[in-house]
Amino acid sequence: MSNETLEQLANAQAIYLDALAKEALRLAKALPDPAFDPQGRLLIDVQLNDEQIGNVVEKINEKNKTTYSPDRKGLQTAIGRKLTGTTTISLDCKLDETLQQKYIDKLVKIDAKLPANILHGLQVIPQNSIIALQQEFHFHLGLVRRVYETLPQFQGKNLELAYQDTLKAVNQLVLQAFVAALRSSKNIHELNEQLDKARADILPQAHTLLMQEIIKKTHVVLNEGDFKNLNDKVNARAKETSATVNDVVHLNVQEGLITFIAGEKSTSHASKANTEFAHRQMITHFLDAEGGVRPHSSPRIQIRTPSPVLKKGLPSDSAYIADVAVKLGTIAANYSLTERIKGIPVEERDKPAAFIYNSYTAINDKIGDVGGNLQTQSAYHILKGAHQYNAAQLKNKKPVLCFVQNISVNGFGDTLGYQSRNNLVIESTLMTELALLHTLYNILPPEQQAKALAVFDYYKTYLNSGNLDSFFSKSVEGSLAITTIKELKLTWQKSLGQNAIKSDPEQVQENAQLGLQQLMAYDLHFLHDFSMLIQALSVFVEQTSLGGCKSGNERSQAVNGRVAILDSQLSVPNAATPIKKFLLALAQANKAPRTESVMLKHALDREYNKCNLYGAASLISLIDQGGSAKVEAKPGHPFYVSRNFAEANASVMTNLQQSQAAEMQAHKGMPKMIEGAWQGHPKSWWQRMKSSPLGLAGAILGVVTVIPAFIVLGYNLVKNYRGKKATQTSNEAYASSSESDLESSGASSGSDSSESRVPLLAQARGLPASAPIHYPSPLHHKASRPTKADDPTDNDDLSL
Repeated sequence: MSNETLEQLANAQAIYLDALAKEALRLAKALPDPAFDPQGRLLIDVQLNDEQIGNVVEKINEKNKTTYSPDRKGLQTAIGRKLTGTTTISLDCKLDETLQQKYIDKLVKIDAKLPANILHGLQVIPQNSIIALQQEFHFHLGLVRRVYETLPQFQGKNLELAYQDTLKAVNQLVLQAFVAALRSSKNIHELNEQLDKARADILPQAHTLLMQEIIKKTHVVLNEGDFKNLNDKVNARAKETSATVNDVVHLNVQEGLITFIAGEKSTSHASKANTEFAHRQMITHFLDAEGGVRPHSSPRIQIRTPSPVLKKGLPSDSAYIADVAVKLGTIAANYSLTERIKGIPVEERDKPAAFIYNSYTAINDKIGDVGGNLQTQSAYHILKGAHQYNAAQLKNKKPVLCFVQNISVNGFGDTLGYQSRNNLVIESTLMTELALLHTLYNILPPEQQAKALAVFDYYKTYLNSGNLDSFFSKSVEGSLAITTIKELKLTWQKSLGQNAIKSDPEQVQENAQLGLQQLMAYDLHFLHDFSMLIQALSVFVEQTSLGGCKSGNERSQAVNGRVAILDSQLSVPNAATPIKKFLLALAQANKAPRTESVMLKHALDREYNKCNLYGAASLISLIDQGGSAKVEAKPGHPFYVSRNFAEANASVMTNLQQSQAAEMQAHKGMPKMIEGAWQGHPKSWWQRMKSSPLGLAGAILGVVTVIPAFIVLGYNLVKNYRGKKATQTSNEAYASSSESDLESSGASSGSDSSESRVPLLAQARGLPASAPIHYPSPLHHKASRPTKADDPTDNDDLSL
């Protein structure tokens, strides 16, 4: 791998992403019947041909003054990573007026009486906080298809056509649910409540549709006996198979961002010893309203990762620790960090080359540990593994260290601080402060840089001592490092604010660094209240970051989604925003900046809730586990038992609606749903009890009064038996019929067939299948993206 600077890589990446986006737009405009997502986006698979790749490389060579060969190998070298042959593009249809009109036409075809103000509102509200229901099913069913393809009954059978036909049929269900939700919702909060319910309603139907298409294409029928032998295989394959191996690119016109997410075969829930684990690179650049791509002004290497440590299966602590060291070495090698972490300015020449592992997991969260997450054990192994990796790196000519910044973002477990009596907490505190020092080094004056270098030297002495059995914080060098860091923070408290007098709101990157320094100076990184803010600011300004939690999905999504909001502040220069305002206030604070920190935190939370909840960062969970992350916002009271919190208070995160997300995940409800499709989706007695209009209360009342419970028990047995028999009969009919037979009987595949199987809202209302109605609402194209200063959408009102 050659030694391009991050700026050269960014130039090459932007040119490549620009070519992908333009090809996706060309293909989308040619689609006869696009399957729109509620967000107004399309999923398009793009394969650049040899001529297109050659043109991309020629543009890169011209821009960077390089001489790469005009082929795929040259492209990958210029980009700085391997690329998949097919790239899945999540295309924002705000880029094209024709596609926007087709999107509106699709909705009107389902309900011709949708008010024009609702349709207009869809074009100006921030749609990336609407649940992307079609996108979710695209990846969910993609994973289900890949699971089927691993089963012996389908070996050698290509299920792609069955998958594509199912997506067309499912799109009818999705848009029905979306239109119904639009009718009954005043804002995105209410809309997402309805779409969250639609997840559960559509899920079994989607599995049934895919099953039917598979039978029609293969004439293979699975029976109950097959699943007795396949259950373990289905469960295992679902957990270890990603929804797609393709690279995925997400376009977001509203925020002015285009994000590349690297393809990966393995998943976060298929942890293995040695080098294999499901890390994914995220590359973000700027997207203008016309679809052009510009390189990020402060490019970084950003990697999302699940925990680089196994919870069980190895013989000893030393084996777990060694495995962490191997995985960190894999990161350094795979991303060519020895070559990439360079180009440091002269004043930084003695700063150690390093990447930061931003760990978002809790320490000493007793409930979580007892429940099996073992995050405290993992934190211990990760810190020890990082020391072992770093000690080995110091023997190389060009060492690249790893500093672990372990700040829990979900409010569980112990906070950091040297006052703790827990050795793991003290070690985590010291290593977190080393990580922050490394991130802040270039904004320090020379005399403070000298002290920071002394801290790094203390750490190197510890690593070279060969005595890694005890923590760094318990060594003589560790004590000296702690003292030096405390002295530095006292110095900062006396001088901070003065450093930013000449700063202005447009210096977003610099203000983020100064703000991070303020937070560290006053030990606000020791508090749960500011953990999300600190981790988001850190990833935003770090040159190279590895970020993740246990699975690398829920908490990583929350952090990376906020990082994208910070990126968006750079994408629109000279526009006043609350985030820029409060970043500057934090940077210029001349006393403990608690108020400024709270204001910035709230501004970032509000913007994320309003504009980016289901943006690019949320795609990783869909790709990794076939379902949306089950992240939750904390209720406004202390009486809760869920451990899935990784968000701010529910009163702030109003648009986050994830109560039905788990059923779509590979390691949760997916295997049961796969089998259920072949059995007519039987319901449990308790599910049937809760299905009455009285819900849970009615179920409890039925149990208390006994007789209704027995009636439902008998009814449920009969209902499940009949459903199973009906499914088996129809499956045999599908298997014994040819495709032409099915078409003539009105049960053909594709979008047309869905009308015979699934009652559409349009049919139920007797709407004609005529040309779609055009509403006289303005369809903004090149000027559709409002500036941050005059954004009219702060209330998410659908009736704009």
